[in-house]
Amino acid sequence: MKKGMIDCQRNRVIASVVVSVISGLWIVTLVVSDKLKQTASITLILAGLS
Repeated sequence: MKKGMIDCQRNRVIASVVVSVISGLWIVTLVVSDKLKQTASITLILAGLS
């Protein structure tokens, strides 16, 4: 009985870690792509001015 409960808790911990890692990667990807878009538009503006 004890072992089953420990396994269940461990699986829950692993699942929450996986979820947090995936959501963290999502946030990083969104932020980076946003920054890249800003940089690209600034570069295009500067290229157009020069």
